[in-house]
Amino acid sequence: MEPIWAVAAGYSRYDESDPLEHPTRQELHDTVTSTPGQSVTAIARDVGVPVSTARYHVRVLEREDLVDRQRMDGRARLYPAGFEDDPELAAALTAPAAIVDAVRTAEPVSVTGLAARTDLAASTASYHVDRLTDAGVFERERAGKTVRVSLSAEAARRFGDASEDE
Repeated sequence: MEPIWAVAAGYSRYDESDPLEHPTRQELHDTVTSTPGQSVTAIARDVGVPVSTARYHVRVLEREDLVDRQRMDGRARLYPAGFEDDPELAAALTAPAAIVDAVRTAEPVSVTGLAARTDLAASTASYHVDRLTDAGVFERERAGKTVRVSLSAEAARRFGDASEDE
């Protein structure tokens, strides 16, 4: 009996094949492009693949100069190659998207009101408000004992008016 030889077709760094021909790799690249600043774990969750699979494909994308990895706040964040926006702002906007959206639709909102709108503990909402304020996404204003949160001018420009959603 003669041995059977099979050759797997697909991407190879040693030939001219397109790394984005692989559907999972393409989807990971699309996710990095549409939501820059996420971690590999978050991107794997968004795409619905195991983290180990995402890590492998992200390494291929990095080697091909299609994505860049930057360390920020102790985490590796992924950006499209040549990303020119502020990486800290992009990273801050990706994780707590529900909080940003809640502030955008109800601003100015108290931290307690924000926690209720997002089904988070007040301490968790406060943590995210602190991070997003430090990143320039939110502005805080004290009204008596209450702290009200609203979008910064830059974040409002990026996200647009909530009334445009209706």
